[in-house]
Amino acid sequence: MVVFAIDNPPGENNARYRVGWNIDDQGAVRNGWSPWVGIDGWGSWEDAGGGIALAMFVAGRRPRAVVLHVDNPPQRNNGLNAVVELVLDIDQAQTLGGWRLLPWPSWPCCFPTGAS
Repeated sequence: MVVFAIDNPPGENNARYRVGWNIDDQGAVRNGWSPWVGIDGWGSWEDAGGGIALAMFVAGRRPRAVVLHVDNPPQRNNGLNAVVELVLDIDQAQTLGGWRLLPWPSWPCCFPTGAS
């Protein structure tokens, strides 16, 4: 299991994850937790949300994390995503290729008149 959190301290936000090993059928972690690992280059001072998902890019290798967060600056929100190399025992996870702005606008939205 991977748990993901975004912290909103004064100044730049930060995000962290941790891994729980060997989940039983009741959802309890049986073999302990990794330490919290920070994700580098977050860059947002106000987030409106975020998420993490695991993906296999190369068969037989450790999965990587695909991370999304929604930056909430004074103007339009921006969605950003990055692929993150999962690490379990150091302080900072490296983003691979950096953060990318998602190619769609968040506001004003582009629904036809009368749609929601």
